Amino acid sequence: MSLAPEAVARLIRWRRHQVLVHSILYYRLDSPLIPDFTYDAFAQELIQLQRKHPEISESVSYKLDAFQDFTSSTGFDLPLDSPGENVVAQELLKLHNERPYSE
Repeated sequence: MSLAPEAVARLIRWRRHQVLVHSILYYRLDSPLIPDFTYDAFAQELIQLQRKHPEISESVSYKLDAFQDFTSSTGFDLPLDSPGENVVAQELLKLHNERPYSE
């Protein structure tokens, strides 16, 4: 099944956002909320989408410079000081820490 160009663009933007937020959680806040294999799956999907649809990828302005040469080997080189994404990361961490756990 092939996605419409608008759907590909939305997915590229969403994956960039997810990778950046989870990189902030991992590297800045030292509090990963997802397993490494989930992060790797997000990152690999993003890389494949950007390779398969370079013209669409270039049209997605969200953090384009940061993700143009992204290889998924690390998120350490991403813009971990992005204010909006830091707010999202901190809110996710807060929600995670407030969540009741059942045993």
